[in-house]
Amino acid sequence: MSIEIRQFNLVNSEGETYTLTLSNKYTGFLGVVDGLGYEKSPEYQRIGSELVQLTDLINQKVISGTVQFFQPHAYQEFTRFAWFCQDNDLTLYYQIPTGLFLKKGSITKIEKSEGSDSLKVKIDFTPKTLWYREIKRDIAAASLMIISESAIESPCCLSFKGVTVTENDFSWSQKVDNTTIMTGTLKDVTIAATDTVYVRTDTNPYQIYKIDAENVKTDLYAMSDFSTSRFPLLYKGNNEFIVTGASEITVEGRELFETV
Repeated sequence: MSIEIRQFNLVNSEGETYTLTLSNKYTGFLGVVDGLGYEKSPEYQRIGSELVQLTDLINQKVISGTVQFFQPHAYQEFTRFAWFCQDNDLTLYYQIPTGLFLKKGSITKIEKSEGSDSLKVKIDFTPKTLWYREIKRDIAAASLMIISESAIESPCCLSFKGVTVTENDFSWSQKVDNTTIMTGTLKDVTIAATDTVYVRTDTNPYQIYKIDAENVKTDLYAMSDFSTSRFPLLYKGNNEFIVTGASEITVEGRELFETV
């Protein structure tokens, strides 16, 4: 019978992984983990005899734990871990029976104490993001359906190709549970069938551009109709993206969660 346990890994900006689950002389083991949940700071305004909620901000909690390094290589392994944590662009990977979830941040505290056969290191991981799950789906068609389980509006990248437009208007749309919630339009645009068009809310600022067959990028933001909502987000439920004339559609992004 297999036993499902949680796993923690740290990944740095170079894509290198430090495993924090195995308990052996070649890696540290992260235990007594705290701060995996969340807390909110809602603000209310009294109107008559009732309180009306104005905001509902999610406070990022610091994730803390103790990493134990065992002899005979405790000092060497601690040094490797400490140097690894100097990267300020770390991603914490959290694997549990319900899936793999990620959170970006940095190690902001390392406290070391010595024992007879090991080193015990208390650490703080200060997050820069909510928990998220990476999702991606593509299809060789003019519409695509993707299901989101999160109640939080989540950023994504809608891309498509196969559309041919010559100095004309062109539109795309998004439905959530069969209700149209977004329509975007490009005005007087030229798009070749070999171009890939990107509409992105996973960047800051949001972007609309195309990349041609020679990998040349052309910004299309100024050609978009500012009277339309234009930009896709993933909402809880069935998200359908419709691009008339497209031969391929891809949607990828981060599904955000308050806690997992």
